[in-house]
Amino acid sequence: MSVLETLDFQPMLIVDLFRPHKGKRLIAAHREPGKTPFVGGSESFNSITDFSSVKPLFPGGWLTLVYNGSVGQTRLQSAPFFASDDVIALEPRIPHVSHPALLVCAAIIQRECVNKYSYGTKLNLQRLNRQTVAIPAITNADGTVEADWDGMDRLGAELLDHVLTHTHTHRSPDSPH
Repeated sequence: MSVLETLDFQPMLIVDLFRPHKGKRLIAAHREPGKTPFVGGSESFNSITDFSSVKPLFPGGWLTLVYNGSVGQTRLQSAPFFASDDVIALEPRIPHVSHPALLVCAAIIQRECVNKYSYGTKLNLQRLNRQTVAIPAITNADGTVEADWDGMDRLGAELLDHVLTHTHTHRSPDSPH
């Protein structure tokens, strides 16, 4: 049985899972080449549009959500990064969320936001404050519902393992090309 089949999905506000932080404006003319990932409004290359000598604004282990440009693109930034003013950085509200769980959240948030928001109806902090996503959740004995981070970790790990298994299977030397 897949982990997915064991999870209970419930609607939750994105802002109950993550604290949103706006990126900062920094035009290309004011950036020098460096090692800090510069996250912009792109859907390509994990939304990293440049590497700059600027100090990171945010630590690794946060998500980024593009709200101007390729709207709704949600990415896990594993290294400290600088986010442009086209991006909202999402800080997990609980410490030490695993990368597999964050990847699951990123996929769910992106699925909800890409089709809903565009140039005509831009995503902004006010809309983000009202945006719900259906995520794995647990119901406590007192009836309160909270995110099932352990379930998301298990699902993310299972999906990553599936991808790696299929990648290696299809790239093995004895497989037909």
